[in-house]
Amino acid sequence: MAFKSYEIEKLDILALLVQTGYLTIKGTEEKYGRTFYRLGFPNLEVEEAFNTYLLSNYVDTPKEAIDGLSVRLADAVAAGNVDAFMDLLSGLFQQIPYTLHVKNEKYYQTIFFTLFLSMGLHIEAESCTNKGRIDAVASNGDWTYLFEFKLNKSAEIALNQIKDREYFGKYLHMGKRIMMIGVNFDSQTGEITGWQKEELTP
Repeated sequence: MAFKSYEIEKLDILALLVQTGYLTIKGTEEKYGRTFYRLGFPNLEVEEAFNTYLLSNYVDTPKEAIDGLSVRLADAVAAGNVDAFMDLLSGLFQQIPYTLHVKNEKYYQTIFFTLFLSMGLHIEAESCTNKGRIDAVASNGDWTYLFEFKLNKSAEIALNQIKDREYFGKYLHMGKRIMMIGVNFDSQTGEITGWQKEELTP
């Protein structure tokens, strides 16, 4: 990593993040005659703030609105209230201007992932199992949530993929209740068109 540009017209974003304290040097490594730096967030509070600002700009929604949404989402996630947090997520996607839409499943997955990070919740993207990759795995309180996303298909297809490929297998012995959720997005409107949920029963 090179801390090379401090002129305002040529400001290096990495240097800016380090100088403002959003990133700190977590370690160094000497290789090939050069010094490599490992960067990270200094603490959870800074990481959550960074993700909130990032999401605010990504979806063109004020930070204050994201903060309020995050609190309500976190409460619903902890309570296992899937319909409540999916309604909130649906409302968020409806606020995103059409000029920002990207007709790609990863676009929607990224917004989803960043929102959970802004809540300070544990979330994994593309979690690998022996039968494939789960689009997202989130956990809070007594719950583990397995999400599969589809674009221009159906929530039923997404949910069935979780069940048919038994994505839940690696989470069976972690002492949490498991909720499987299939979500479908419409690439034309940028909206969530439906979701289906099913709790895994012993």
